[in-house]
Amino acid sequence: MKTLFFLLPLIGALTGWVIITVSLKILFWPRNPARTPFNFTFQGVLPKKQVELAEGIGEIVKTQIRFAVTDDSGVAPEILERLTGVVVDAARERLNDRIPALVPKGIKYKIAGIVEDIIRREIPGFVDTLADQMRNEKESETDICRWAEERIREYDLSELETKISDAGETRGLKIGAAAIGFISGLIQLFVVWLVLA
Repeated sequence: MKTLFFLLPLIGALTGWVIITVSLKILFWPRNPARTPFNFTFQGVLPKKQVELAEGIGEIVKTQIRFAVTDDSGVAPEILERLTGVVVDAARERLNDRIPALVPKGIKYKIAGIVEDIIRREIPGFVDTLADQMRNEKESETDICRWAEERIREYDLSELETKISDAGETRGLKIGAAAIGFISGLIQLFVVWLVLA
């Protein structure tokens, strides 16, 4: 019986690792709403909030972005950089508001970093097209908000899940949780030893 007490640190480590692993899975799974026998519906946090995040980021982009088009060479690099910065900041703000507090900060930062990469990759082409439209059609109304919403809505969550799962921060988080569980188990073992001694 006393030998089983020495398993407490290992059980604690396993528990810490499982809690983080399950928390990460809850972010993405199930992708579509699932029902329980008690008529309770549940869905992964990001699939459930993806449309809402897209709309929120699009609205922030729509209300905060102002830019100018130069006469001949498209959008000036400094304006493009400012535009990208505004969109990135808006996306980060919206992600921080919408991702639940139970999600570790390291994972939130990783998600925000991936969204930032997408924005930085996509904006130059979009802005060049927009500048051409504005130059060619003076009365043209281009909806930046819709563009931002579509990009977030269309983003493949399985790609995001893979990037987060493979990230060093995620492995560090799991190892850290296992270490805390192990230390907790050692403390429990010590308390049990004091009581039984």
